[in-house]
Amino acid sequence: MARERFEKVKIAFEIETCKECPFVRRVYTVGAGCADDFHCCFPHHQKEGGLNNTRTFPIVMHYVEYSSDENPVPEWCKIRV
Repeated sequence: MARERFEKVKIAFEIETCKECPFVRRVYTVGAGCADDFHCCFPHHQKEGGLNNTRTFPIVMHYVEYSSDENPVPEWCKIRV
């Protein structure tokens, strides 16, 4: 038995930095003490390499150790309204 198609809904949420976005993945900055890189894993940003490899996605924040190191949401964000 086929499932009925659901109505598509638009979901909006407010964030200050990409760190709060559900499409962003935190990855340890190689060679850093305790800093992280944040990659945008929104499917439209994927490059060659697959969904499980965060290095195939663009970095939105590099070497974030403290909240003062965070950047605002970039203009190129695909889900920015």
